[in-house]
Amino acid sequence: LVRDALQVGQTNTGVTDIFSGLDTVLDDDYRHPIPMGIPGIDKLLKGGLAKGEIGVILAPTGVGKTALSVKIAREFHTEIVSADARQVYKEMSIGTARPTTEEMEGIIHHLLGHISIEDNYDARKYAFEAAARLENIHQKNPVAILCGGSGLYIRALLEGFDEIPDVTDEIRNRITIAYQTHGLNWLQSEVEKADPEWYA
Repeated sequence: LVRDALQVGQTNTGVTDIFSGLDTVLDDDYRHPIPMGIPGIDKLLKGGLAKGEIGVILAPTGVGKTALSVKIAREFHTEIVSADARQVYKEMSIGTARPTTEEMEGIIHHLLGHISIEDNYDARKYAFEAAARLENIHQKNPVAILCGGSGLYIRALLEGFDEIPDVTDEIRNRITIAYQTHGLNWLQSEVEKADPEWYA
């Protein structure tokens, strides 16, 4: 399966050896099981995904992730959830390597071009949306594929965030004006006073 998938994009730099060197492409943090049941990538490649598990494909842009994820999703008769911080924006189809309809080859993809650049969107919101999509997929299929290059988004989904309240427009505007007035040193000083342990 993997070698067949690699044949799809051999003209892309690094595609032919993406799996021979995958341990260096993927962060070790994503090779061990965590409470959500994420398997190591080696388990994915051997077809050893169990019910309710997610195969994670994390790699840089342009190495053939889309072609590979489509091949794997077809093998498992499942769907793909994107993990890309730019491909979520509907206005940014150009310059983000967002998969085309042809490249998706009929495989359902989630969280592509579903919001506007005018919307406030971040890794926390992504994590909630991705978790909901994955839960829905797992109701139909024991396996789901998570594919993208945004490590922060994947980490947010797999590890979660501390409970932090939403920042209101009033607070955002007040801080922005203060920063524009007093500069970066003031902002750094305020962060240090508010959370010296984190700042250190």
